[in-house]
Amino acid sequence: MCIITAQNQVQNLDDALININQSSVDSGIIYERTMQLANLYNFNREEGFNIAYYKYFRQALLEIYNTSNYHVISS
Repeated sequence: MCIITAQNQVQNLDDALININQSSVDSGIIYERTMQLANLYNFNREEGFNIAYYKYFRQALLEIYNTSNYHVISS
């Protein structure tokens, strides 16, 4: 038995974005680096989706931390 890979697979999003100019990302946050469970793009845009309870706030904070450049550089 042997394992054959058809092509080289990218390990993570940062490896895939290495040749992309990220100078326009002045916040240091690329939200696509994480699974978006908190749905931050739609917070405060949908009716009734404008209050951050503890569990939601905790999830949102975790997602922002995981997507920040600080987290990537510190790892």
